[in-house]
Amino acid sequence: MEITFISPEAAQAVAQAVNDIMSQNQVLLTNYIQSTMLYIAGCVIGIGTAIGILRGVKGD
Repeated sequence: MEITFISPEAAQAVAQAVNDIMSQNQVLLTNYIQSTMLYIAGCVIGIGTAIGILRGVKGD
């Protein structure tokens, strides 16, 4: 089994790139995070509802 390690340099480069993108696209990023949060919340609510319905059907 092969384990791949990310070198500190690569991690630093990625962090720097993310930093640059974030500072350039602060508004876009904020909107993206908000829509992602809403999407995740929607999924969680949907899954919770589905589980509730299934439990009701099974008669738990």
